[in-house]
Amino acid sequence: MKVNDFLAEYLETKTDIRYLEIEKRLSTFDYYREVSSCLPADDVWHMLCYVAALYSAKQYAHKYDLRDRLILLLKEPEAHTFPYVVRLLTELIQEVSDYAYVIFTTHNGMHTSTIADEVGDVIVYYVYRDKHGWIRVIKISIEKLAKHIIELSDLLLMRLSEIVEKIAEQYSKPI
Repeated sequence: MKVNDFLAEYLETKTDIRYLEIEKRLSTFDYYREVSSCLPADDVWHMLCYVAALYSAKQYAHKYDLRDRLILLLKEPEAHTFPYVVRLLTELIQEVSDYAYVIFTTHNGMHTSTIADEVGDVIVYYVYRDKHGWIRVIKISIEKLAKHIIELSDLLLMRLSEIVEKIAEQYSKPI
């Protein structure tokens, strides 16, 4: 699916991203009129950037035969977006994960749970600062989550000691 098809389907509007060949730049069109980059709402721009990043990573990996050798880093892709965008981003991440490794940060347990449920082969790390100020990383065991009937979305509501004790797969050395 192309970016403009995605926009038409999910925004239910006529918004296009076009490459202007003569001027060598991307531009946004709203109902066939070019609009300034400051006109669409921030959340729409945020979503457009992540959609473009995900689609271009997939195409790049395919074009240059980089399947499973490309890493895409996303910082809180679901932040400042409409709730339905989490589902859309999950679909795109699932599609791209067949071509590249997708690593993202989030404070949204719901998004983490959705990704784990939909994408499947997911590794979850919990990054935090310990009582001495050291940054630590623990790998979360999905099996231990299931054993304790804890959802990934619950992680953000748990005390650190509970996470380490109940569901950490491995405990890191300070970074």
